[in-house]
Amino acid sequence: MTEDKTYIDELIAKYLTGEALPDEAIELEDWRSANAINHDYVSKVEQAYRITHMLPKAKEVDPYELFEKVKTQITVPPKQNALVTHLRDYATLWRVLAAVFVLGLGVIFALYFILDAKKGLSVYESGNGVLKQKLADGTQLELMANTKLELVDSKKRRFRLSGEATFYVVHNASDPFVIEAGGIQIKDIGTLFTVKAIEGNDSVHVKVAEGIVQVYSASDTIELHQHQIGVFIRSTQRLINFSKRKTNEKKIERVFHFSNSALKEAVEIINAAYPEKITLADRRLEKCLITVDFNGQPIEEIISILAETLGLSYDKIPSGYRLKGTACLP
Repeated sequence: MTEDKTYIDELIAKYLTGEALPDEAIELEDWRSANAINHDYVSKVEQAYRITHMLPKAKEVDPYELFEKVKTQITVPPKQNALVTHLRDYATLWRVLAAVFVLGLGVIFALYFILDAKKGLSVYESGNGVLKQKLADGTQLELMANTKLELVDSKKRRFRLSGEATFYVVHNASDPFVIEAGGIQIKDIGTLFTVKAIEGNDSVHVKVAEGIVQVYSASDTIELHQHQIGVFIRSTQRLINFSKRKTNEKKIERVFHFSNSALKEAVEIINAAYPEKITLADRRLEKCLITVDFNGQPIEEIISILAETLGLSYDKIPSGYRLKGTACLP
């Protein structure tokens, strides 16, 4: 029952003048009987009304009995139902409908997220740490720091990589696992391999630990087997297969083009082609940038050119050569 003073006064006025409908009379009686204050209020209004209109004391009316008498006079058209609705019922109805609506939205969103989770993530990002993830097909991923792997075809196992990641792929001949990275595509043939495609670097590295992968560029294709390394030079669009061969084998390709490349990259590519290795005395030298071409020169000539180009010096050590100095540091 409402506590609106104006509404109560209107009910009392209708009741005293005989204009109240049966359900309004019942509603007033319910409010009047709710507590002593309400009862006293209605009694005082009745008394004031009688005095003002010089009426004798009104006969006590039973609203329920009055409603029963009037109800027999109400006619309802065929196939229709009579419905007595209090104004307060609308508020209750709207509250119920709102609750049902909110609950329904909650169920819909819950189902959406559950179904979406079953589909699997479409983007994996490692942030500042290392992310290890197992896909629905059993393939295992290990993303190094600052790496992003994105699913580019929801119906196939095709991903785009930026950064460095290792893949232990569950082979499926009818649905090959393909990685797009830095201008090339790497297709597994049942394998464990690592792809390094750092944004801004001039080269993309593919290293196979187990099995076989095929690497495609716009103009070339190579196949890498266990313990082999492939390098794609972006500036020249060349694919190079650095296979682990005997040191006396002369078929290793030793033609390199470096354009504003990090010294770390250049050293890694050169070391993959020569038995004598180049190391850096200071890790800060990894960020030095170099632009130079090599066309099959011996390692001792290469180390001399690197040192002269960057303003560094070098030492001969048992494993090869060591670059040192600070002239090229940023």
